[in-house]
Amino acid sequence: MSVFFECFAVYKHPRDFPEKFVVRRWTYDGIKEVPEDPPIIVCDSLREARAAVPKGTINSGRESADDPVIVEVWL
Repeated sequence: MSVFFECFAVYKHPRDFPEKFVVRRWTYDGIKEVPEDPPIIVCDSLREARAAVPKGTINSGRESADDPVIVEVWL
């Protein structure tokens, strides 16, 4: 599978880790967006989550249509 696009979503208290922050890598192959499993990190703070996002990415914030547990997305 070729990856055309990737981003990293930071979550606060997602359903699968209700007491944690989580960073997930999402890829887009030209047909669909897919989250990778397992997450990049499951941690206790936003600071730890941000530190796990790959260097060189840019915080694009979040869209109003995003799931409410998404804190921000990094491109």
